[in-house]
Amino acid sequence: MKHSYRIVAVVLVLAAGLVTAACGASSTAKYSNTYSVSSAAAEPAAAAEMGEVAEMDMAADADGVMSTAQGAQQITDPSRKLIRRIYLGVETLDFDGLNSSINEQISALGGYVEQSEVSGRSGYNGKGYSHGGTRYAHLVARIPKDKVDGFIQTVSELGNVTTRQESVEDITLDYVDVDSHKKALLIEQERLLALLEKAEAVEDIIALEQRLSDVRYQLESYESQLRTYDNQVDYSTVTLDINEVERVTPVEEKTVWSRMQTGFSESLYQIGEGCKDFAVGFVVNLPYLLIVAVIILVLVLILRAVTRKNRRKPSAPSNPPEDLGQPKQ
Repeated sequence: MKHSYRIVAVVLVLAAGLVTAACGASSTAKYSNTYSVSSAAAEPAAAAEMGEVAEMDMAADADGVMSTAQGAQQITDPSRKLIRRIYLGVETLDFDGLNSSINEQISALGGYVEQSEVSGRSGYNGKGYSHGGTRYAHLVARIPKDKVDGFIQTVSELGNVTTRQESVEDITLDYVDVDSHKKALLIEQERLLALLEKAEAVEDIIALEQRLSDVRYQLESYESQLRTYDNQVDYSTVTLDINEVERVTPVEEKTVWSRMQTGFSESLYQIGEGCKDFAVGFVVNLPYLLIVAVIILVLVLILRAVTRKNRRKPSAPSNPPEDLGQPKQ
């Protein structure tokens, strides 16, 4: 009797599926003799949709792909997904002022500081910067992509940029692929929800809900990846290494004569700084030098006293003493 009810239920479900297909519905449900719904019935359709969506996206993006072969258009083409990373090595005489100005500029442009580190000690002594200031700052900033060039120009004006490196990573194909998977999963989710509304058997409901849970989990993963891509594309990464110096390094050297002048001037500067360091070190270590000098003087006096004492001792007789045990003749 129970088997007969199952057969009747299967016939009714199949008939309902045929009627739905005749009316132009997007999908049909197929049930087995054990009332278990196979996820393979939904997955081929989702896979087909995913392929169609991917083809549509790739066709829509074909103009952008072909434009990459034209060099400069790759960066200006808005359809491309480009991650831009820039590195700047900066020297400054005003360490505190430069750091403050850079942070203010980042906030004004709508960016944010992702990482910041300051180390070393200040060379400021109240009258000016003395030799020995070795402060260093490492800063990673995220700047809106349409404002990053202005930010770099501002940094170049505030400090002495000695090093600049830039890289651009094209993630267009990866972005389209992830977005296509997301769209296909959204279609599958809608179909699963429609099937879940029609399902009556407990086994069918459990199977549909399990598949629906997997689809939602994959959707969240793809959406998180797309958000990460969007953040990396919309906000360029600018890494700055800021060094506090007494003299900035000349960036442009045009002729051999200018290079000779710069080298000669740098040598004189280093000699002068070396003499200053020697004088400072001598004065700083003078108490230790005095202690060492006293110790050496004491040792010399002791050595001279011992030497004089040895000289005053009478010399031993050269002839050996007579043997007392032998009788005299």
